[in-house]
Amino acid sequence: ALDNDLKAAAAGQQGRVRIASVPSVAAKLIPSVLGAFCEQYPNVEVSLIDDNAAGVEARLLSGEVDLALGNPSHLDEGGIDFTPLLADPIGVVCLKDNPIASHPEGIEWQTLLEQPFIRNGTCTLLDPTP
Repeated sequence: ALDNDLKAAAAGQQGRVRIASVPSVAAKLIPSVLGAFCEQYPNVEVSLIDDNAAGVEARLLSGEVDLALGNPSHLDEGGIDFTPLLADPIGVVCLKDNPIASHPEGIEWQTLLEQPFIRNGTCTLLDPTP
């Protein structure tokens, strides 16, 4: 479906592209890219679904969307082709007197594991990180 829709877009015909994206990509990358795409191909309908990484993958596998943008850490399926588009740096927020703050060049994961920290649901994306 995506090949046909992209070919239709390239020919200036009508078509549809369905995209699922994690919130960080949807907020930062998609607006400028989507705006330029829609100007160039006004007859192509683009729909965007905002979801977490696991939901984005599930939507792609089910065929609900044609394209998924997100973190590859949830990719368990051999039927998905992943192409890196950009690096998404991860930062640490701490008090100025915390020992971590004295490492402006970066720190190792092991150093973080030795520190108490607050985490939210998206931190499960980092669980499989060595």
